[in-house]
Amino acid sequence: MIAGVRKPDSSDISDPAPAIGSGRLSSADFVREIVKRGANVNFRLPKGAPKQPNTSSSIGSEGATPFLFAVDREDVPLMQLLLKLGADPLLPNFNGTTPLMAAAGVGTAEPQEEAGEESEALEAVKMLLDLGADPNTVDNNGDTAMHGAAYNISPLVVKLLGERGADPQIWKSPNKAGGTPLFIAEGYITRLPRPDPPTIEAITKLMLAAGISTQGERPKIVDSYEKPAAQPKTPEPK
Repeated sequence: MIAGVRKPDSSDISDPAPAIGSGRLSSADFVREIVKRGANVNFRLPKGAPKQPNTSSSIGSEGATPFLFAVDREDVPLMQLLLKLGADPLLPNFNGTTPLMAAAGVGTAEPQEEAGEESEALEAVKMLLDLGADPNTVDNNGDTAMHGAAYNISPLVVKLLGERGADPQIWKSPNKAGGTPLFIAEGYITRLPRPDPPTIEAITKLMLAAGISTQGERPKIVDSYEKPAAQPKTPEPK
C-alpha cells in the first residue's frame, strides 16, 4: 500500500484521501521499521488474492511483490530502498510479469493518468537492466517490456530497450489482445485510440533495422467511449 500512498496515479484522487497520521516517521522510515520488525520484503500476494486497488490486473495481482508495486509507480527512491532491504528486483508475479515490464509500462491503461513521468520510467528501466533484468521475457499475456513502452507512449524507453538487447524478432509478436508494440503505439489496442508519432517512429526504426516489415493488416480500432449500436429487439413469442 505504501507505493500508492507515496505516489498515487492522477486517477486515484477520486478515492478517499488517506488519513493524515500523527506520527513522526516518513514513509521510507516506516518501511525500514516494519522490515526491521519482520515484514517480508519479498512477500508475494497469494493465489486467489483480489487485485489490489488502483493497480492494473497485470501488476497488482497474484504473486506481486512490494518491489513490483514500487516499480509500477516508477518510484525509484522506494525501489532503491527496497533493494537495500533485500528485495529481489527480478521476481515476477505469477502471471510472469516482471518488474522490468512494469517499469517499461506493462499494465498502463491511460498514460496521462500514470504516476511516473517518462524520465522516471527511463531511470527505473535502466536500473533494472543494470541489475540483470532480461528485456526479452514474455509474460503469460504475451507482453514484453517493449509492449509496455508502447502502452506507456515512451519513445525514450523504446530506444533504451533496443540499445540494451530487446530482440525485435521476439517483441514483434502480438500479445493475447492482438497488440504488437507498433499496433499499440498506433492506437489500435488501447482504451483510447490515440496514436503517438514519436513512439511509432522509435519502434518503426528498430523494426526496419532488423529487416522486419511494418506493413500488414491492423486490428479494428475499438473506442471504449463510443456508444454501442442499438440492437434490434427480439419479437416476443405469441
